[in-house]
Amino acid sequence: SVTLIPGEVSVAAARRDPSFALPQVGIADVLIVQGVFGMRPPLTVFPRALAAVERAVELDDDLAEAHTSLGHVRLQFERNWREGERLYRQSLSMRPNQALGRLLLANCLMMQGRIEESLVEGQRAQSVEPADLTFATNFGMLLTYSRRFDAAYEQLSSLYATAPDFPLLRHHLARLYVLRGEPGEAIRLL
Repeated sequence: SVTLIPGEVSVAAARRDPSFALPQVGIADVLIVQGVFGMRPPLTVFPRALAAVERAVELDDDLAEAHTSLGHVRLQFERNWREGERLYRQSLSMRPNQALGRLLLANCLMMQGRIEESLVEGQRAQSVEPADLTFATNFGMLLTYSRRFDAAYEQLSSLYATAPDFPLLRHHLARLYVLRGEPGEAIRLL
């Protein structure tokens, strides 16, 4: 059997049906992740992500995921927090139970110092996808950024006990250890 990575699946689907918007969103999302996490140069991938997601919106303006991804490009690449927030909220008005939209809105709100709103959205994202470690880990990160170190530790360490090999979780827990004055624990973890 052949295993395809998400970007390959999206590219194959886009080639098969160029009028289908969702694969364009998938292509954009893969490129965005590469740029955000430094896997590829942001100046290389974000313009391509923007082109893909604008194509998705052009094909289907009612596709909530397209507005979420467009908001992510606006926020992460253009540093336009207000437009990112507007697009996340537009997306969530179209599809309220979209966990990724809630997660990204929560992060956007935290970047603006709107801590309480951020935590509410972070909890909502986690409740939409309770079995997905990404959303629970992100909520732990939000608790860390809000300086609620005990709650963050409870969240992240309990996740670590069940999924010690999840890289994003290890990263956020290590950051928390540093902020708690336990650099040795952070080094051990990393």
